[in-house]
Amino acid sequence: MTSIFLKTKFYWDKISQDDWRELHFPWRPSNQEVKNYQKYILKYRQETGNNVLLGSTPEIREIFAKNNLSLDIVDNSLKMYKAMSNYIHAVKKEVYYSDNWMKYFVKRKERYSMIVGDLVFRLLSNKDLKRLVKGLSFSLVDGGYLITRNHYTFLSKYDQQLTIENINNLFYFYKNRNVSKEEIVDRLFFDLSIFFISSDNFFNLKSMRKHLQNIIRDCCSKKIIKKLNLFFDKWEGTQLNYYVRSKKFIESIMNDSFKLIDSYRSDLFFKQSIEISVWRKIGI
Repeated sequence: MTSIFLKTKFYWDKISQDDWRELHFPWRPSNQEVKNYQKYILKYRQETGNNVLLGSTPEIREIFAKNNLSLDIVDNSLKMYKAMSNYIHAVKKEVYYSDNWMKYFVKRKERYSMIVGDLVFRLLSNKDLKRLVKGLSFSLVDGGYLITRNHYTFLSKYDQQLTIENINNLFYFYKNRNVSKEEIVDRLFFDLSIFFISSDNFFNLKSMRKHLQNIIRDCCSKKIIKKLNLFFDKWEGTQLNYYVRSKKFIESIMNDSFKLIDSYRSDLFFKQSIEISVWRKIGI
């Protein structure tokens, strides 16, 4: 097992049903995104062939279960799989595989007609992402579908400077849309990450905290500082790697094997989005 999958396994092994309940959009699909996931899964599913999910996302598993569709689950954390199973209310037709994605899809002989993964690309380095996409293409039948939800940035440069004005505008945006305190704490991870990305697309949370501590102490309201501290209290200890990429970058990796045929986009702040994409494997 590669180090990145060992690292994420240790993290997901500790996630309980209650922990998942305390996560909000964008970490979990919104209600509208769940509806769009279902629309795409039912629209593009094939009568023959199997379906597979990367990870144990309960919202997606529930869609397959309530529509009486079989689903393979590939997740290297059995504890996570069992914890998330408590969210599935319909009768499941699942087969669980404890494996990391890169190894699983390269060695599997049987091909899938549909592969689904929620925010999975964000966990992988550029090198591992390319390996995974190659494995997914290998494991899909020609004309099969890959459905993913991804975090994209549309900023032209990754060296944007985060200023007090940016932060105040962001919290004004939250206030106008009645975003709850709990969701703000989770959205900050996405909304602010673009300002702290290295040349290889890696998001550095420690760098973010150091920068924010230097600029907000005397310039932001106490309410904003309190929410930022709640954000760091929740996320600073995470063992997950996180990568932020442009849609153009992802398409440059995908276009050799896949064609984008459908999508649903939820806009974030600072020219970023969360997008559900339907990719069709190009036949050889």
